[in-house]
Amino acid sequence: MYAVARLDGVGERVMQAVLYMASASFYNLRFGGFVYKESYDTGHHTHGMAAADTLHLMTEYMGSNFSALRLRVPNPRFDHCWRGGLEEGDKFNFVAGETALINDDCTGLHERKDLFLLNQPFLQRLRQSTTLLDRPTKYFTAGKGQLRIAIHLRRGDILHTTRDWWPGPDRLVPDAIYVGLLSLLRGMFGPAEIHVFSTSSSNFPNASFNRFRQPGVHVHLDGDILDDWAHMAQADILAVAPSGFSWVAGLLNSRCVVTFKAFPWGYLPRWIQLNDDFRQAGQLRSCIRDKGLLPREKNGSSCFVALTEQAVYKFSGASMSLLASETHAKVAAVQSSLSAVESHLAPLLAKNPKEVARHLGALENAELQARVRSLRNMKIKLAVD
Repeated sequence: MYAVARLDGVGERVMQAVLYMASASFYNLRFGGFVYKESYDTGHHTHGMAAADTLHLMTEYMGSNFSALRLRVPNPRFDHCWRGGLEEGDKFNFVAGETALINDDCTGLHERKDLFLLNQPFLQRLRQSTTLLDRPTKYFTAGKGQLRIAIHLRRGDILHTTRDWWPGPDRLVPDAIYVGLLSLLRGMFGPAEIHVFSTSSSNFPNASFNRFRQPGVHVHLDGDILDDWAHMAQADILAVAPSGFSWVAGLLNSRCVVTFKAFPWGYLPRWIQLNDDFRQAGQLRSCIRDKGLLPREKNGSSCFVALTEQAVYKFSGASMSLLASETHAKVAAVQSSLSAVESHLAPLLAKNPKEVARHLGALENAELQARVRSLRNMKIKLAVD
C-alpha cells in the first residue's frame, strides 16, 4: 500500500503517516511508502522547515528511516487507487504482488477513522519503535510523588481571534480555558510540576503568555520540536491542543491524556474530553488513580466525596473545590443536600482554589458538616487518602 504525502506542518504530516501505516496494519497490507505531488528534495521548504529537517523529525518519531519511504520511481503505476481513504468494514481482494495507492489529502481523513485504526496493538508497536519515550526530558525535575503535567498551547500559526467562537475554524482555544485548566490541575493535584509548550509569533508575542507564568508553571516557547514531543509523550498528564502537533505526542503517551472538544477526530477512546466548564474532571483524577500516579497527601488531611463519578468535592482544612463531571440522573437524588454549597461554589469553577476558601467562609461549619453527613448516609462513596 502506498499513499500520497502531505506537505504542510510537521504535526499534520506525522499524523497522516501514522494513520496510513495503521491502515496498512489493520488490513494486513505492507506499507510501501509515499508519493509526493511536487518536488521534495533538500531544498524544499514548508512552514519554514527544510525537507531534510522534517524527515529527521519524522524519523525520530517513527523510530525508523522515514526518508526510505519516499517512492522515487518516476511516473509510478498502481493496480488499485482509492480516493477518499479506507472505511471500517471495507474488504479488499488482492492478488499477490498487486499495489494500491490511497489518497485522503483531497477529502480529509474520515471523522472517526482513528477509533478503529489506532488499536492498542498498533499503538504498542509505535511506542516501542519511537525514540521519543527514551529521549531525555531536561525540563522535568519533579521528585517522587509529584505529577509531571505537559500542556500544548497552540498559538503561533493561528489567528489571534476566532470567527465563530471556540472551536472556531482556526482552532484557537481561548486563554481563559487554559487559565481555568491550570487552576483546576493545581486544585486537584497540589504542587504538580506543570509545563506549557507553545510558539510565539507577531500575533502572539512573548508577553502574551504572561498570564500562564504562574508559580509552579513553566512556559517554554519556540523550543526544539523533539524535546517538546518527548516531554508531552512522557508526562503523567498531557493536555492536547486542537493540533496535529500534540495529537501525535498523545498517541505515544500511555498515561492520562486530556483534550478539548475542538478537533473533530481529536481524541482516542481512553482520552478524556473536557468541556470549557471541566465537568469531566472526575475522570481525570480516576485516570491518575488507576495508573498509580496519585500523590499521597500527608497525615490523611484530605478526603474526597465522589458522587457516582458525577461530581468530586475535595475537603482540605478550610478549603473546598468543586470539580464537576457529566450530569447523570443519580445526582438528582443528592441535589437538594448540595444546593447551599453549590450556590456559593458554582461561580468559582475554573478559578483559583484560594477564591473557594474565601467564599466558603460564608457557610457555617455546622451546615457544611451536616451536608457531608447527609452524603455519607445516602451511601455516596467516601474515599479517604
